Amino acid sequence: MVIPVFPGNNCEYDSARAFRAAGAEADTFVINNLTPEAVAESTHELARRIRASQIVMIPGGFSGGDEPDAPPSSSRRSSALPRSPRQSATCSRPATA
Repeated sequence: MVIPVFPGNNCEYDSARAFRAAGAEADTFVINNLTPEAVAESTHELARRIRASQIVMIPGGFSGGDEPDAPPSSSRRSSALPRSPRQSATCSRPATA
């Protein structure tokens, strides 16, 4: 299972610990959003890890921009990742039973 770590997330490491206690192999992956190139590389690697996982856990927090005092850049960078058509195609895979 993979837990992507976006700027503004919280509880990702607590969640990983809980999954490990339940017997899962938890993989936390920090998204690098410092440059457009780093976002592209992180997105490609996240897609690879998603394809290799059975569970994707999206932690809570304020990366979606729901915190009024959050800097606008943090929410824009992390929320743009799943909306990217190129990356959406890269991340998708057929559902399996």
